[in-house]
Amino acid sequence: MDKEKIVAGFGVDFYEKVLGDLEKYAELWGLSDFEAIDNYTWSCTFKCVSNKHGLCVLKIDESPISAEGQRRVLNEYNGRGFCKLYESDTANGVCLLERIVPGTPLGDEPDFDKQIDILCEFWRDLHIEPADKNNYASYMTWVNNITEYMSTREDCKELYIQMVKAQEICSRLYEEYPKEVCLHNDLGPGSNNLLLDDNLGCYRAIDPREPIVGPALFDIVFDIGYGDVKTDLYITSIISKKLSIPERDLWRAIYVSICREICQQVKYGGGSNINLILRTEKLMDEMRQ
Repeated sequence: MDKEKIVAGFGVDFYEKVLGDLEKYAELWGLSDFEAIDNYTWSCTFKCVSNKHGLCVLKIDESPISAEGQRRVLNEYNGRGFCKLYESDTANGVCLLERIVPGTPLGDEPDFDKQIDILCEFWRDLHIEPADKNNYASYMTWVNNITEYMSTREDCKELYIQMVKAQEICSRLYEEYPKEVCLHNDLGPGSNNLLLDDNLGCYRAIDPREPIVGPALFDIVFDIGYGDVKTDLYITSIISKKLSIPERDLWRAIYVSICREICQQVKYGGGSNINLILRTEKLMDEMRQ
């Protein structure tokens, strides 16, 4: 465990909490052989062995809200397409998860076309409707809330205009794709959240971003539109063919996603990348039939 990275990312209090949690849950859940996973972005994670469940991952999240969100999604899927949740103490930000072996990320696949093929096949078979939608936020509500917030920002009028357009497009996509399913909301070509499972001979997901429901369309376009235009157009052309989704609809969803993400960044003090939105708008409009 890298003390310096944890303290730099989360502070000394969280580092001390992690030390205490390792001792606490080793006894409570019968865990041993801890090995830190060197990824200190949103949480601290450790490979370990459970007396009851075998190979596991202990995840200690800085945010109990985030841990509870992951618990809901993982319980909903119950191992179908996702890793299993074995134990949780989300009030303390802690979850004990199934360890996927070997756990090679999709992004390590050297053949880019194969990455897209795998992502499409995974997406095709993944999504389910929640048993109770009241346990989840709606993607449309997300969009409505950030649009309302942007209406108060006198310094971001151009961005607000784009967000209103995105809101209207999102509403139409809901009409055209009315089925609301549990979204992962952090997938895409090159994803580190899809891991190879040799036991089942397939890829499985980890780390759902938040408990959110919406059209499955939004789960296939995450993280597209931020890179090289030619590459993004290549990706969407393949996805469109493989999943029989009009490419224009993919770019409509990408536009909504990028507008929402950038407005969220502005809300929390980030910069306004209006040029990226305008570029995405142009690509979307060029897809008009």
